Amino acid sequence: GKKAHRQPVQAIVLRCKGKGKGKRNTDGGGWQLMTGGAGGVIKFWSAPKDGDPLYDSAAAACSPLFMVELEARVPGQPAPGIKALDTLAKGKGELLVGTDKCDLWRLKLNDDGATSGEKLERLKPGTGGGKGYRLTQMVKGHRKDVEGLDCHPTYEGVFATCSESERIFLWDARAHLQLSEGMLKTGGVTRTASKLAFRPDGARLAVGTHEGAVFIFRSDEAALKTGRLVPLRRGPDDARARLPLHDCVQKIAELKYSPDSRTLAVASHDQFIDLYDAEDDSYKRLYRCRGHSATVSHIDWSVDCKVIMSQCDWVTPQTPHLTRHIPVYR
Repeated sequence: GKKAHRQPVQAIVLRCKGKGKGKRNTDGGGWQLMTGGAGGVIKFWSAPKDGDPLYDSAAAACSPLFMVELEARVPGQPAPGIKALDTLAKGKGELLVGTDKCDLWRLKLNDDGATSGEKLERLKPGTGGGKGYRLTQMVKGHRKDVEGLDCHPTYEGVFATCSESERIFLWDARAHLQLSEGMLKTGGVTRTASKLAFRPDGARLAVGTHEGAVFIFRSDEAALKTGRLVPLRRGPDDARARLPLHDCVQKIAELKYSPDSRTLAVASHDQFIDLYDAEDDSYKRLYRCRGHSATVSHIDWSVDCKVIMSQCDWVTPQTPHLTRHIPVYR
């Protein structure tokens, strides 16, 4: 027979539409079948005529009525695949859609009584009357495990997160909204985030990657208003350190600014701690601290910025986790 979707069907659900309450599929009532595919397409199918059950192989085949196609979240990337579908108990024409990008959408059909024609109709987004739909994002999620999270030091309720992907996000916890988004990309190559940390004044956001690089983003008021996190760049004649920083080969495990915002400490799986001059966005490397025999997993500054406490994953019966105190001279 004919394929229902071009890509694998990942969600199937029945909904009772109109006033039919499970009776014959007449006058806009009765049962309707919905299917979601890996290609981001949701199709709506008519139930068999005369009340024949869907599971009856002798019944006439279901015919498609109309379809809704989700758009790609990132230009040039494939549309999110449909992973789950459900209907709202008291919401006529309202559906919940879960995707493989960890997002949850609310889909509202403008005309719940759409009927099938000779050709499968592709509905278009719109808030007016007639056939169409409205798509509202209820939850936006990361694609993988969240590895980095830090609260903005000057804006209440604002925080940043990253997962093992090329994107980082700023959120408003009170409004439940995404404020800004940034991308880890340099020279046409994307990087995957591992950790992040705000500068104490909130104007900069340092982001470490699995490839050992460190990006510095603007995270001031302008970044919150424009919705874009922009990384610092260096011109060819700039005498300051080249950005992004890339003095490590392995994953950045932790990074933290000193309380006075003058120094950035970066710990890595290379078993080093690098200290950078953060004044005037110089980011020239000052020192490389050596001595750990395993991955440096945590670092912290003293209040007077003169000592760094670090911990690595070296484990013995006598020392569950090796901790060192490193004096800092500036």
